[in-house]
Amino acid sequence: MRTDSTLGINFFVRKKRNDPNIYDIYVRITVKKERAEISTKRDIPVCNWDKMRGKAFPTSRIMEDLNAYLDTVYGEILNVHRELHIGTRCN
Repeated sequence: MRTDSTLGINFFVRKKRNDPNIYDIYVRITVKKERAEISTKRDIPVCNWDKMRGKAFPTSRIMEDLNAYLDTVYGEILNVHRELHIGTRCN
């Protein structure tokens, strides 16, 4: 089945203005080339962020919990997209 909607979900970071050793974590949602960026209201030390994976290095329990939270956010976004996509097909 072909779909005319695309979905992209990426986590990325930006340095805090008041502390360059800490990153704020954001999620970027892309649908049909339109982007929206939302803060996760979480932060992480610069040395703990894995840019390639878009997650924290799992070096401690706190970082593992942060990764679990990011996975939950990812899953919730997928669920909302699926619900919206199914709702538009029925109408």
